[in-house]
Amino acid sequence: MGAIELSVDGVDIIGKAEADDVETLWAYLANMVEEFRANRNSSTLFPDQPIELSFKGIERGRVLVASTVNGERRAAPVDENELFAALTRAGGEFFDKMETMVQRFYQLERSKLSPR
Repeated sequence: MGAIELSVDGVDIIGKAEADDVETLWAYLANMVEEFRANRNSSTLFPDQPIELSFKGIERGRVLVASTVNGERRAAPVDENELFAALTRAGGEFFDKMETMVQRFYQLERSKLSPR
């Protein structure tokens, strides 16, 4: 168990209260980034609880990041490059640490987070 904290413009989209299977959640986030780049829209459910996280292209270069937690919707717009740079950086740090702990490599997940 662990948590990913994602705040956008002062709005806590997800945080420590939404702790879950963090390894799987990072893989889901990588999938979301890849799907968004292809379709300008992506969403996922958390691995072990009914929390939805979504990215929706709203205008040129902007993304609406949203979650639904216990029926409460949290959302805020952000610059696309800023969002994906932060996810790439944080995901890279997470996968670096995991690789040292479990001796598993995460090339596929990293490639989905990397800029195209």
